[in-house]
Amino acid sequence: MKDLNVVFVCTGNTCRSPMAEIMFRHLLESEEIEGISVSSAGIKANEGAPISEYAVKVMASRGIKDASNHSARQLTKDIFKKADLIVPLSSFIESDVEDMFGEDKKIVGFGSKLLGTENVKDPYGQTLYEYDEACGKIETNLPKVIRYISKNIRKI
Repeated sequence: MKDLNVVFVCTGNTCRSPMAEIMFRHLLESEEIEGISVSSAGIKANEGAPISEYAVKVMASRGIKDASNHSARQLTKDIFKKADLIVPLSSFIESDVEDMFGEDKKIVGFGSKLLGTENVKDPYGQTLYEYDEACGKIETNLPKVIRYISKNIRKI
């Protein structure tokens, strides 16, 4: 069976979605869940831009030390087509993704279709505090992604 392809999406792919990608990968490893590939993209990404320094710092404070290798990428039609689950980090991003690619049952965003989750505010250009707040909301939302996958797509 091929891996389930999950893509987290935010605006620039330098803050929220790379944090979600990296933290979700760590959550899958800690839960010993296999068969899921994880990536991220932005709806207005500056291709190749590095992850935010503050994003790296707040993840490091949670014990995640391998976050600095990320490079931003644009959500393309090809990435969208190959994804089994698109997880926008807010209802606003979810709407933007639907505007770009049409409504699709594989688009399940925080603060919207992924029940029990909250929108994650964009910390771009803000202080370390806002990055930490965003990281905390992502951390709280991620187990619900696993539950959604197990209930709606594939038993884990």
